[in-house]
Amino acid sequence: MKTSGNEPILIGIAFLAFISLGLPDGLLGISWPFISVKTGVPLDSLGSILLALLAGFISTSVLSGYIMARFSMGWLLAVSCITTSLGLFVVAFSPDFPVIVAASFFLGAGAGAIDTSFNIFASVRFSPAVINWLHAFYGVGATAGPVLLTWLFTHRRSWETGYIVVATVQMMLALLFISTIRLWAKPAEKHERPEAVPWRETMGTPMVWIGILVFFFYTGFESSMGQWTFTVLLESRNLPESEASAQSGFFWGCLTVGRILFGIVLTRIAVSSVLKIAFPGISAGVLLISLNAGAFTDMAGIMLAGFFCAPVFPLMITLTPVIFGSRHASNIIGYQSSAAMLGAALIPGSLGLLADFTGWTALPAVLFVLAVFMGLLAWTLMRKSE
Repeated sequence: MKTSGNEPILIGIAFLAFISLGLPDGLLGISWPFISVKTGVPLDSLGSILLALLAGFISTSVLSGYIMARFSMGWLLAVSCITTSLGLFVVAFSPDFPVIVAASFFLGAGAGAIDTSFNIFASVRFSPAVINWLHAFYGVGATAGPVLLTWLFTHRRSWETGYIVVATVQMMLALLFISTIRLWAKPAEKHERPEAVPWRETMGTPMVWIGILVFFFYTGFESSMGQWTFTVLLESRNLPESEASAQSGFFWGCLTVGRILFGIVLTRIAVSSVLKIAFPGISAGVLLISLNAGAFTDMAGIMLAGFFCAPVFPLMITLTPVIFGSRHASNIIGYQSSAAMLGAALIPGSLGLLADFTGWTALPAVLFVLAVFMGLLAWTLMRKSE
């Protein structure tokens, strides 16, 4: 791993980069019902936006190696933030749904460039501990979005104002990244890159598909909680906008706090032990929400689900080399990341369509079944790691 006197500065900027990555994600779940009314489309049209985000994310993810070979990380981060900023401005001001879908593609492209390329960069520049904190700072950004909108609602401001504020923050971050261009090192040398293994050989490894499915269902669950909790509280629990916004924000807030606390716990407890607690905890949280027993129970369930979601993604990544071997780890993590993006796009949209038939009250029960199923899949993998 390369180190330099600029490392603390780069780490600080890295945290800001992941905050910027989370900010737009925390906005959509709360603002979507208002965007739906503004553009005159049904609530289940969220799937179109999520697919556009996915397409944009993949378009830059698959080109990350090509991009990093030609541009410094500073320029890559700056251009990504500018792209995201422009997309947010379009969403705030455009009354046309097709235009908003097109803008969502560029929002996804900006996020994909930051997420994929920066993870490659961080894997050879930063310690595993720092990489873990990066995911926590993503949660800071995702939490800040709902907090901002809640504050705006209580002060009689519109959701569009929140998008304008976040778009402005993105542009300011772009200026910061441009001003630190010289601090960023060149991409990793070839000898630092993992061995290339043919994909057919990797896919022939036992249980690979289970590992892929865990990521597909987990990120689909996490995205569904983030996108639909506000709508469930607003439509089926009849909470005021400000209260529903605050409660839905607890999911991201507890996820962020959980990543910080579990990072400390992991110095004394094995990864598999934490995951064995996490999946039942997620199921218990969603079960509380599905009981529809009142605002306090709903809030407790949202907080539990968010807290126990915290360690799942980074720890399942950590277990991948243990389960499948380091030779295949790079390939499999790539497949898992792709499955995660697909799950985050397809499952929330599918649940939105399902809610048209069952009603929003039934959605937490569906999420409970999903949580139990992905827990069983993960338990099957963890048995192989023991």
